[in-house]
Amino acid sequence: MSEVSQQKIQTEQSSDDILVDKGNQLHLIVLSIVAIFAILYGLLNVIKGDYLQAKINLLLFPHTIIAYLIYKKGYPAISKSINLFVVTANISVLQFVIGLETFILAFFGPILMSTLIVFQSKERKLGYILASTVFAWFVFLNISDIRWDLIPPMSREELKFEWIMNLSGAVLVICIEMIFVLLISKRIQDKLLNQSHALNENNKILNSTIQTRDKMISIMSHDVRSPLILIGSGIKMVEGNQHDENTRSVLSELSRRADLALNMLDNLLLWSKTQSDQIYFTPVKIEFSDIRKMLNNMTSLQRVKNIDFEIRIPASGSFYGDKNMIEFILRNLMSNAVKFTPEGGRIILQIEQLDGIVRFMVKDSGVGMDETSINKILAGESFTKLGTSKEKGHGIGLTVVQEFIKKHGGMLKVQSESGKGSEFSFDI
Repeated sequence: MSEVSQQKIQTEQSSDDILVDKGNQLHLIVLSIVAIFAILYGLLNVIKGDYLQAKINLLLFPHTIIAYLIYKKGYPAISKSINLFVVTANISVLQFVIGLETFILAFFGPILMSTLIVFQSKERKLGYILASTVFAWFVFLNISDIRWDLIPPMSREELKFEWIMNLSGAVLVICIEMIFVLLISKRIQDKLLNQSHALNENNKILNSTIQTRDKMISIMSHDVRSPLILIGSGIKMVEGNQHDENTRSVLSELSRRADLALNMLDNLLLWSKTQSDQIYFTPVKIEFSDIRKMLNNMTSLQRVKNIDFEIRIPASGSFYGDKNMIEFILRNLMSNAVKFTPEGGRIILQIEQLDGIVRFMVKDSGVGMDETSINKILAGESFTKLGTSKEKGHGIGLTVVQEFIKKHGGMLKVQSESGKGSEFSFDI
């Protein structure tokens, strides 16, 4: 994962953490507001002589203490749910006692708003469910207009007083919540702005690094690769004119090492291009007969250990794939099979046509691998392992092979056991 992607995830996480933190803070503020309103409204009701309302309001106070203690114990979601339930029940009972015309249901506005704010992150789904339930209950209360005849009807002056108290209280709480939301928004905005500046600086560094990498790749492609090709060609020419067996043997080894170095360089360049998406997947219709010719050409160049090659391909058929990528995959898998198969061994190159799937398989009778080596290959780790004739490889080719197989929608599979050969396969 790139540094930019990691920072983007960290930004999202930090913003989410801010929302959770602020949601919890608002919950504590709401508990304080409920406690203050319970005492204030209770005292006003006592002064007016409305003792039933005073009892209903004052009963809210102990619940705020219980909800706070539950929150401090580490159960914020339970604390928030209890507070929502008790406050909703309190307003509902008051509406049943004093009537709909007192605007007591105006308090449902701040209740719904606070519910959507205090429940954040993992609690957000619960918050949506509770808010929807409370809103449905609010609609029901407005439609039903249930009234308990526990107190005599209010006079016009008393109703006016209740209107002012209830509407003023609801507006005050909404204003407090709005200020709180604006503060949250400003803090998140400042945090995102700082993260944006950091990302811009990292992008500059990343672009500089990419430019340096591309320049290095260009140097390797032209200033390193070309001399290697010339050295290898020159050694082969000199080798052909030598009659001394020892000299020929040394030149042959030098030629082989130059070819290995060139092959490793090609794999490195190809891998770097796959990492920067400079290689495009271009699928075309490929006939099995074309694959057979391709493999015949490959095996004719690999007759160095007297290895017996068996090609099992259906006489007819076709599939869609990127021809250059398929050729690279098969050449690399076969080259590895040759590398780790001893003199006189056997390699099977097989293609099977199944239900909508074309399965490729390269199986050898070589030295095999242990589970650790298999896991390294599948994890895309490069490592050095000598072949049966001391051939040296770095595993980079197999990394590119896996990239190319993924572009075809498949996955490299490896079955092997030390001393019992290996089988590499993939589906298209």
